[in-house]
Amino acid sequence: MVKGALSKILKEVMPERDSLNCLTLDMNESSLSELASECSFIPLGAEKKCIIADNCSFLLPGQTKGRGRKKAVEPDAGFSEYLHNPDERVLLFLLAYGDDIDQTSPYFQELKTAKATFSPVAVFTPEQWSDYTPRFFEKRGLSIDKNAVAELNRRIGGDYARFLSEAQKLLTYCEGEKEVTIGDVQTLVAEPLEEDSYHLANALTRGDNKKALRIYNDIKLTSVDEVTLLRLIANQFRFLNQVRYLRDKGFRPEEIGQNLFASQGRVNVSLDCLRKMGDETLNRGLESLYRAELSIMTGKMSQELAFTLFLTSFSL
Repeated sequence: MVKGALSKILKEVMPERDSLNCLTLDMNESSLSELASECSFIPLGAEKKCIIADNCSFLLPGQTKGRGRKKAVEPDAGFSEYLHNPDERVLLFLLAYGDDIDQTSPYFQELKTAKATFSPVAVFTPEQWSDYTPRFFEKRGLSIDKNAVAELNRRIGGDYARFLSEAQKLLTYCEGEKEVTIGDVQTLVAEPLEEDSYHLANALTRGDNKKALRIYNDIKLTSVDEVTLLRLIANQFRFLNQVRYLRDKGFRPEEIGQNLFASQGRVNVSLDCLRKMGDETLNRGLESLYRAELSIMTGKMSQELAFTLFLTSFSL
């Protein structure tokens, strides 16, 4: 939702953007000193400069991390100095993902003094998505059936920017038709990556390497990198290890679900997979995942080759 709102603002205030006059800094990786440095100059020949500082967790109450990796942001005198005398030619956007801005933050008053605009972006509830989605399509001359609404909302996972992108694809694909169907959504909108990795790991732990390869080939069409997939599969294997540990301790399936905050369906599927595996299957699988990622990171194999070898060599 935040990225969607920003995109709309940028189209109005700076429609002509390129890699020189517009850049994004991830504040999980960059420092406030780097941000201040970027704010201090305008590229040669440019009239304006746009800077997007993502994951500004230092503006949130009691937070030291953004949506990704944890990183504390150290106070910076240079950034404070810039806020006391901001350049009107620099369009600075600070994105923070939380319910409220911390008004006791050392930068909150400085931003107010610099005449910053604070624009909270509300996140839709599932009920609001169910209401908003059909209205979005109806305003554009196309209806969408209830099953398609549910499937589309499940696949976009509350990401407003992705919703706009996928909805545009559906509108183009279904032009001339009366209704968007669930089949259209399944054809055009990719499954969430977590869901894909879950199905891929399940195929492996059921001994169906051919199905795992088919799922992988489908996922490749979405341009997902193999290192990300390796790490997601590792998460699935670790979950199975946790289920196995609790099962061996005598926990009932419903108790396992409660302890791991997992659905009963996922626990039941996991228990079924564990029955087919040897005691060391998961440990060997995690070791193979590590070696596959290491071979990619050290340049010994391409991502595709390392991942394919992992899939074809995995055994129960």
